[in-house]
Amino acid sequence: MTASRLTTNSPYSAPATKQEIASLLTEARDRTLLLISGLSNEDLQQQHDPLMSPIIWDVGHIAHFEELWLTQNLDGPIEFTEMPGLYNPFEHPRATRASLALPTLSQMMTRLKEIRSRVLDRLETVEFDERNPLLRDAYVYHMVLQHEYQHNETILQTLQLKKGEPYQAPRARTFPTGHPARKSMVGFAGGTVTIGTDDRSAAYDNERPLHEIDLRPFLIDRDPVTNARYLEFIGDRGYQRTELWSEGGRRWLAESGAIAPKYWTRDGIAGHPAAWISREPSIRRIPFVMSVTTRPKPSPSGTKSGCRRNSSGRLPHRGIPQLDKRARIPGVRRNPTRSWRTSISSPSTLRPSAALSAMSHRSAAPG
Repeated sequence: MTASRLTTNSPYSAPATKQEIASLLTEARDRTLLLISGLSNEDLQQQHDPLMSPIIWDVGHIAHFEELWLTQNLDGPIEFTEMPGLYNPFEHPRATRASLALPTLSQMMTRLKEIRSRVLDRLETVEFDERNPLLRDAYVYHMVLQHEYQHNETILQTLQLKKGEPYQAPRARTFPTGHPARKSMVGFAGGTVTIGTDDRSAAYDNERPLHEIDLRPFLIDRDPVTNARYLEFIGDRGYQRTELWSEGGRRWLAESGAIAPKYWTRDGIAGHPAAWISREPSIRRIPFVMSVTTRPKPSPSGTKSGCRRNSSGRLPHRGIPQLDKRARIPGVRRNPTRSWRTSISSPSTLRPSAALSAMSHRSAAPG
């Protein structure tokens, strides 16, 4: 695999050389173009979901962000704004971008090469001046690299929502089979932890500085929750049992009519992590998981006796990180037309040991 800022484990204590920066810029661009290599102009210009941009817009935004920071802002007064015009995300919200005069892939490729040529020419003459916050430790180049990496993720999210034929990834990676997911949890007793970084060469400003915070006690699964495990929650009418939900969660249930994660299909893999479940189901599942693990009797309060309160008097799920809204597992075909209502009404079809344990879900999460 080509080394990149995402695949290198060692800390970036020494400033990157100009040759290394040029190689990283090339690697990032190669990855972007690989992602879209099998797409038609229609695929690239279509708005696959109102929450996501047309993919060609993302590619253009990558290019013009690079132009703004690695040419204009290096040769003139720094403009801490987005580039004007077509690729300004504030002027053009996502839901409106399909109506813009978007370029074809051929036109975009010409623009990408023209901008990159000027960027590399400017790199040859740039001086990494410690007095300039943009150039100290080549900070601005690493910022632009992170920006392209992040839009790779956004493009992948869009491809998971692709209309028409499902996206066929141009490459695949295999992983060794791990141990079966354990159904136990571990606790954090609470205390002071160190987070953040003082690194300026790669980290965004919202990751700095290195600092300490106090965390309250919490419990968390030893292993990622699998699709089969989450199916137990569905099978036990987790989406119908209002005692497992907060007031806000009950409003969300009533408004959404949800009975399972969006785009769950029957051809997923039971052992895969149930990634990016929406915030309310992920949080409200915690008392359920603890109850089925310890097999307690229901308490008068409507919670389970296995859901022990911590020293602050709050339920442990308060310490669980909030997950993003919705997502899908790569390689699982979207099938929003298949109804879950028949399955939900028949508990026998929802046993985790049955065929439906091989469920997976997908989603439309914005980037």
